[in-house]
Amino acid sequence: MDRKSYNVNTKSGRRNIRNKYQNDYNNKSPKEKDELDEMIFWGRVVLFIVAMAICIAIIAFGGKIN
Repeated sequence: MDRKSYNVNTKSGRRNIRNKYQNDYNNKSPKEKDELDEMIFWGRVVLFIVAMAICIAIIAFGGKIN
């Protein structure tokens, strides 16, 4: 196992995990960064559409979904 595990329940563990992933991102090539950023963008778009659909369904049914 090449990844050191950190305790996510501690402040230092969360900081170490955040720093590791930031360093991994900074060490990627520009092409890899663009691909990752594009996946993140489309993931957020999908989540936004799902959230809007849920809100519209709640409004349309007056909050009574059975």
